[in-house]
Amino acid sequence: MPFRGRHLALDLLVRRPDEMADRYLGGDPIIREALDHGRVLHG
Repeated sequence: MPFRGRHLALDLLVRRPDEMADRYLGGDPIIREALDHGRVLHG
């Protein structure tokens, strides 16, 4: 998908809030990175 002359890679992970909490507490590195350092893309 072009974005100002560049391509943008995007991975969407859809999870229920309870599943996110379980995975975060379980130490899932992807979930921890997303929640600790990610950006909200909706308003």
